[in-house]
Amino acid sequence: EPHGSILGSITSNQTGDLRETLNNNIAEFTIEVINSYQSQRTFSLNISDTSHFKLVDSNGNDLSSFTIEGGTTNTYTFYVKRVDNAIFTNSSMTTNISLSYSEASNVNCGNITLLVDESELEDTTPPVISNVLASIANATRDVTSETDTSSVGQITVTWNGVDAESGVKKYYVNLYSVLENTETYVDTYSTVGDETSLTISDLADGSYVVKVYGENNDGYKPNDSEINSATTSSGVCSKSNSGTYNWHHSVSLTSNSQYINALTNTKVNRGWNYTTTLTKYSNTNNYTYTLPSTITVTMNGSTLSTGTSAGRYQYNSNTGVVTVYGVTGNVTIRAVATRSSSGGGCGG
Repeated sequence: EPHGSILGSITSNQTGDLRETLNNNIAEFTIEVINSYQSQRTFSLNISDTSHFKLVDSNGNDLSSFTIEGGTTNTYTFYVKRVDNAIFTNSSMTTNISLSYSEASNVNCGNITLLVDESELEDTTPPVISNVLASIANATRDVTSETDTSSVGQITVTWNGVDAESGVKKYYVNLYSVLENTETYVDTYSTVGDETSLTISDLADGSYVVKVYGENNDGYKPNDSEINSATTSSGVCSKSNSGTYNWHHSVSLTSNSQYINALTNTKVNRGWNYTTTLTKYSNTNNYTYTLPSTITVTMNGSTLSTGTSAGRYQYNSNTGVVTVYGVTGNVTIRAVATRSSSGGGCGG
């Protein structure tokens, strides 16, 4: 037949509901088809968005072709369902329906709209980390409490972390020792949940740096390359500045005379209070030894003031007791005693 055509038009129910939350698996539509040929024709329907939808029959099976007699107009029912594992970024999607037959293909029949549930997209981006700080965990202890070493060898690490999509499942802290600008991996520690601080214990004096990264609730965290290339800037892995941490400090005595006995304690743990008693030589052979009325105490090379707060000291010239509070570095005590003879001579 030289002349004729088949035309189609979506007639009603141009919006279908495929929301899984409403248990809707297929949506029904109708199409009116006109065959201007004088003889019978077979045609099939097509849907343009095949990545999200497919045409099916009332049982959800693939849609078969239709037959229309010549010179007639008929209404046909077809159904649409979701493609398995399709991802929907909008709750309403419009797609085109067309028909094809032996003489023509993809004849436009109009659009339909489908209501769907927006997909919960997988969060493939790890949390962003910033402001990583590593500091010594200080505690105040008296030197006599040698069995209490709770703060010795501890670094407290803090940071900021955020994952705006799926949230943070947990954080990891990689510890590295540093020698001549070379970082050597020591161990990895992890938080319980999304806590943004962690304490590392049992460390020896030395230089360390830490790198912090997170795992989101979809299980994504940085790869080895991202961890290895971390800087102090914010990113999926960020690191602290390299720091030298000493938990054990020396205490020494200097004097212009030989009239004070050596210290009995010459070591103190960081953060502890150091207490010692200066003892003068015994009075013998008509010589009298006298403790100084004042002393000088330095820590890390800086002269300390008297007081009872951290970084200060107290001295009792009657008893010789010296206490240095909250030690954070090597301590030097300078005490000049005197020696005098029974006749009033002075020692030097």
